[in-house]
Amino acid sequence: MSETEQGPVIHEPDQQPPQSTGDDALQQADMSHVIEVWKTTIEVQQHFNDLELRIRNYSVTLVVALVGLAGLVLKEQIQFSLWGYNVKLGAALLVLGACAVFAFWLMDRCWYHRLLYGAVAHALSIEEAHKNELPEMGLSTAIKDRSPLGVAFLRLRSTSKLDLFYVMLAGALLLGAWLTQQAEFKRPPGPGNANGPATEQAGAALPEGEHPPERH
Repeated sequence: MSETEQGPVIHEPDQQPPQSTGDDALQQADMSHVIEVWKTTIEVQQHFNDLELRIRNYSVTLVVALVGLAGLVLKEQIQFSLWGYNVKLGAALLVLGACAVFAFWLMDRCWYHRLLYGAVAHALSIEEAHKNELPEMGLSTAIKDRSPLGVAFLRLRSTSKLDLFYVMLAGALLLGAWLTQQAEFKRPPGPGNANGPATEQAGAALPEGEHPPERH
């Protein structure tokens, strides 16, 4: 049979497996690098957040200790003179405590909180740039969306809540200092002042060498 009788001969192209150009491997390596950078950024966030929580814990411990100490010295009725004014030691301790709370606020708000804010901003930029390729990598974005707290017509974010925390501590100490300073000391009657000033005045009116009559 001739070639014409058999019909046209169809030559199929050779099917070769797709050859990898290395782009997939390079993209996979890039994604792994992005994930490692993101994980490191999250760890930095946790570090600064832990430092801030420790500072606030120390401030609360200091406030509780100073309130207890102020109550003790108030019970003992200890005071001192400062520039011609009688200052109760308990009130002075509470004022010093408010100054210490202010120092804790400076360290927290103006130091570590700014570093934490920078770490969060960097994590947010990574998550925004790769949200299509890695949608699961959105922890910082979720925290940012959940962090604000609505109180009445106010919307408190992390910085506002931080400031409110220290304002409440310092305000409580200053209010306690004012109340402590306004407290009146009551001296218990002793052997020398049992009869009060009237006895002293009566004794001063007697002639020299005579004593007031004994009371039965």
